[in-house]
Amino acid sequence: MAINLLILITLSFIFFYNNFKKNIITTEMILIFIISISIKMMFISFESAGMFINQFTINDEVTFLRHEKVANFAPGDNFLISFLYFFRNINNSDIFIKYLPVFFSFIYFYFLVKILDNLNYQKIIKTFILIFSLLSPAYLMFNYSITKEFLQGAFLMPAIYYSLRIIDQITIIKLCKLIFFLIIFAYTHRGFEVISFLILLNSVFFSLLYSFDKIFKKYWIIFSLIFLIIILLVLILLTNSPIGQTLLSEEFKIYLNNIRESNHGAGNTYKISIDNSNFYKLTQSFLLTFYYYFFYIKGLASIKHIYFLLDSLLCTIILISVFYNILLNNYFEIKNKYKFIFIIFVFLAMSFGFAIFTYNTGNAMRHKSVTNFMLYLFLPLLLNFISITIKRPNYIFNQNNNKSTQ
Repeated sequence: MAINLLILITLSFIFFYNNFKKNIITTEMILIFIISISIKMMFISFESAGMFINQFTINDEVTFLRHEKVANFAPGDNFLISFLYFFRNINNSDIFIKYLPVFFSFIYFYFLVKILDNLNYQKIIKTFILIFSLLSPAYLMFNYSITKEFLQGAFLMPAIYYSLRIIDQITIIKLCKLIFFLIIFAYTHRGFEVISFLILLNSVFFSLLYSFDKIFKKYWIIFSLIFLIIILLVLILLTNSPIGQTLLSEEFKIYLNNIRESNHGAGNTYKISIDNSNFYKLTQSFLLTFYYYFFYIKGLASIKHIYFLLDSLLCTIILISVFYNILLNNYFEIKNKYKFIFIIFVFLAMSFGFAIFTYNTGNAMRHKSVTNFMLYLFLPLLLNFISITIKRPNYIFNQNNNKSTQ
């Protein structure tokens, strides 16, 4: 236990001292972070004493904390297992291993604060985003234990940060840092190599778009048509390519319907069979999994189902506010607009990938604990949307009232 406290103190000094002096990290932010890791350490202590069992992660805990080599594990867990055995060689202690998510919380918090600073948010906005990100039940329940989620968040956060820095101005050093974190992030879950590639590609694309913004605004119709033509050509090529034929094969359908992460007999499971008889049916099936991933709720008989409902409603309202502000409102400067588009693209891409491989609300909530921080970054857009929504009826009423009195 003493070595864990020593590591926490060392990490605190490394991550906080310089940024606290620069006023990037404030006392309120540190307090929120201390509360977050204190709750994590409380859960760890309760589990170690046998006073608490996390039903969502107990199977992972039992599997990954064995001293002997694990023979059977789910695809995508290889990196986590190798990661844990690496730290076991440093300190062969169960409590030390259980504290790894707490140690990696420093990386998560540090780069989240750097992202908020990059977006030039006001102090009060930063504080509320940190509260949502670090104290939400989903984040705490799925990021204090030894599961893939704590690694995914720890390496996704710096990847997003350096992507935003590249959008500001692309340099070789920033690009190398981004690639480094994306390589590690790609190992934390199956299929994340695709997400890593998309993050890299889009960060460079939006950087160029921002640099040549005047040209794009002048010829946006031409660029939009070129983009649509490219998408159409890619779809045609995909349909007639070996990859397209694989996607439409019976073997792929069986594979995709069998690799979902869930207990088929669980009460919160929803069954969606993938139909890949043609690309239209395949797209329809994928969109249905996406819808269920966000909105399926068996009932409101428990606190976790009520929380899932509230989370879904908040997600919907934020997404509506994001698209409204980006497409119909010029409230934000153009630089942040490109950053917002980039973040929403990454959020939707990751959510779509998670949705395809999920058919259980518990697993959905677990996956959303990794991506929800990106939604919370849109808090200023949500507040602006709410303000406009409230003011609009008053504006219409005053207009009508003025006409009637004339």
